[in-house]
Amino acid sequence: MKVLLIVRNVLHPHDGPSSASYNTIKGLKTFQKVLEKNEISIDILSLDTTDNRSVDVSELESPNLNIINVKSIPLEAVFGEIYCVKMYSNKLHNTHNLVHSHVPFGAFFGIFNRLPTLLTVHGMVWKERKHITNKYAKVAYGYGNTFRIRKYADKVSKLIALSPYAKEEFISLGVDPDKIAIIENPISEEFFKVKKNEENIILYPANIIPLKNQLGFLRAVKLVENEVRDFKIIFAGSGDSNYIRILKDFVRRNEIRNVKFLGRVRYKQMLTLYSNASITVLLSFQETLPMVILEAMATGTPTLVSKILPNRYIVTPNKTGVLADPNNPENIAEKLRILIDDKKLRQKLGKNAKKEAEKRWKSKVIARKLLDLYLTFT
Repeated sequence: MKVLLIVRNVLHPHDGPSSASYNTIKGLKTFQKVLEKNEISIDILSLDTTDNRSVDVSELESPNLNIINVKSIPLEAVFGEIYCVKMYSNKLHNTHNLVHSHVPFGAFFGIFNRLPTLLTVHGMVWKERKHITNKYAKVAYGYGNTFRIRKYADKVSKLIALSPYAKEEFISLGVDPDKIAIIENPISEEFFKVKKNEENIILYPANIIPLKNQLGFLRAVKLVENEVRDFKIIFAGSGDSNYIRILKDFVRRNEIRNVKFLGRVRYKQMLTLYSNASITVLLSFQETLPMVILEAMATGTPTLVSKILPNRYIVTPNKTGVLADPNNPENIAEKLRILIDDKKLRQKLGKNAKKEAEKRWKSKVIARKLLDLYLTFT
């Protein structure tokens, strides 16, 4: 069997989907004997939106795994399908038996050539688009990908959901439940190797955009300013410059001390931040499978996260983390106070979270599930 796996930026994984793809491929590499035994070879087509490289090809390739890098085209959200037909004809020579795409328009590779096709959907774009401020992104990403997912859902062989929540969303769109497989995203092995060294840091690692609700968190911090005075609050991520200005103005006007905005953080520094963090916070209004929660849990860091349905499939309240209402600063403040005041509780939550992460999100675990799915098409 020859598989075509379509991903983004696998040699420069810098966001959730590209990191998940990179970690999945690392997991697949550990099953070289299984690939050989079942005569499975995988061409990994990486659509690159950047010329940057942070990963050497040798990290991912093996006798049965082959990386093919191509430059992503401008306006691919509009012209992606045309690009697919041209690329398949010119570079890939119609030699595959199965197509698995992590990019909505990439599913057209398989559908056009009448091949069994899998589509992994990384975001509930029909829910997220109301939070998108850029007009082009709102049309191309929000409406364009929503249209694609609905159009291709009936044509692909399997739609891969990242969680039971995502499966429920697909069913609400009319997708046959039997066509949906649940395979979560994997986390890099490096997060599991992090040693905790708490330094009274409250870490908020996320793109700084209204969807991620950093302002709601700061409003809660204002309510417990005496309790948090010995903690540093660190926002790690880049984002909307106007929203960042609003956050900094709020901090200045309310005289909230020890708040830092680090901007985009390099990978190694992120591992250090998780090591030093007492609490990781993510109070988004909408998520599908937020990687930062999985990463925090893998490092043994207790989490304070929004009480939205996707997070309930990740965090078990008061066992592996704490849930709060993202629209209620008083509720957030109450839960934050509990975590700040009780170090033993933080340690218990972190220990339980790490066990859960090891059971569910190691690269080998996810790669094995994916291989089992591939083998159903042999």
